[in-house]
Amino acid sequence: MDPTAQDYGLPITTNSARNTISETLDPVFTLIFLAEFFTKIVAMGFIREKGAYLRDGWNILDFVIVCTSFVDVLAWFGVTLGNINVSAVRTFRVLRPLKSLTALPGLQVIIISLLNSIPALTSVITLICFIFAIFGILGMQMFAGVVHQRCRLTPYPVSLDYNMDAGFTNYSSYKCLPNSSDNLDATEENLLKENSPWHVPKDCYWPFNPDDTKVCGFDGSSGAHKCPHVVPVPEDLWTWCGSNYDAYGNTRFLGGLTDVSTGRVYDPQSETAQNAMANNRTRLLSQKMFTELSAYNEDTNWGMSTFDTFGMAFVAVFQSITMEGWTPIMYMCQDAVGYATASIFFALLIIIGSFFVLSLLVAVLEENYSDSKETEKAEKEEREEEEEREAALAPGGAVPKSVEVSEIKGERSKRASLERKTSILAMNLAK
Repeated sequence: MDPTAQDYGLPITTNSARNTISETLDPVFTLIFLAEFFTKIVAMGFIREKGAYLRDGWNILDFVIVCTSFVDVLAWFGVTLGNINVSAVRTFRVLRPLKSLTALPGLQVIIISLLNSIPALTSVITLICFIFAIFGILGMQMFAGVVHQRCRLTPYPVSLDYNMDAGFTNYSSYKCLPNSSDNLDATEENLLKENSPWHVPKDCYWPFNPDDTKVCGFDGSSGAHKCPHVVPVPEDLWTWCGSNYDAYGNTRFLGGLTDVSTGRVYDPQSETAQNAMANNRTRLLSQKMFTELSAYNEDTNWGMSTFDTFGMAFVAVFQSITMEGWTPIMYMCQDAVGYATASIFFALLIIIGSFFVLSLLVAVLEENYSDSKETEKAEKEEREEEEEREAALAPGGAVPKSVEVSEIKGERSKRASLERKTSILAMNLAK
């Protein structure tokens, strides 16, 4: 379709009952809104008179919605709008349900109470952000990088020549870093991120076990999920816990043509790669995608719930405080670092963040909602009394009920004053 056409961006009605109904009813609602708009202007005035149409904030919202509807009216008569993006203007049609606010006073009270709550919520939101920051930083210190820890089929990264499909067990002949004594899964005193052997990504890979997609704990850690590589487990079933990042956060490997089910990297010209490509199992991955490939599974929430960066930690803490999907994050951390650490962290997060802070947020909203209802009730009574007084001042007007109401209020005021004086006198006698 031509992007410059007037109907660009509109729903295609061909073979679509839903789009056909939507496009058929659109002119009907537009005409109803226009009729309502002109009727209110005739009855109330536009802006200058007291109580005019545009002197009500809710009517201003209706006015904006009606103005955007004029675009459709102009289109019916074939009027073009030059370089104006008509489809962008039509987007404002999503505001049409907001017209129901003028007919639902209860909904108006809720909206007003939310707006009135903003000043009071400032301190609460500041406290929430403070809690997010504290637990986010703690989470980075304890759980950064754990989502990338997976059970691997070799004890260390290997070169692309290694063929795990052939069942090779002489891993040392294919070691990616022959001179390195370990995989740098933990920091060392004499190394920094800049002089780590993995500071420059290598043309290697570390095949992971496709049958075990859970996060694992390194040897010597308290992680709940371990990768077995000791007897009595048969040697051909041994696996080792490893990550595509070293302890300093360096990415170990370059991207490449990858079997997305196992993490295997192929030479694109090899026969094995051609067979894998024929079975639609390979993708050409960037360095970032490849190094995060181990996290792309359901057990790790597809790599979305991590503590690798402050931003991701902030999101993970927010998700946990809402108590929606926080247990899988806790289980993942328990598998990597241990039950005690992860359980204490998330227990404190739920108690402080969810039970206390979010409850405080709800309390502020509830208080402002109650105040808004009382204010609306008082304004309604005041309007009724004013209407009754105006009716009484009119020729032949009846005595307004407000007179009786004012007399009752006066009696109540006198009774309350007498009770206060009696209470004060009793206190003085008691002294």
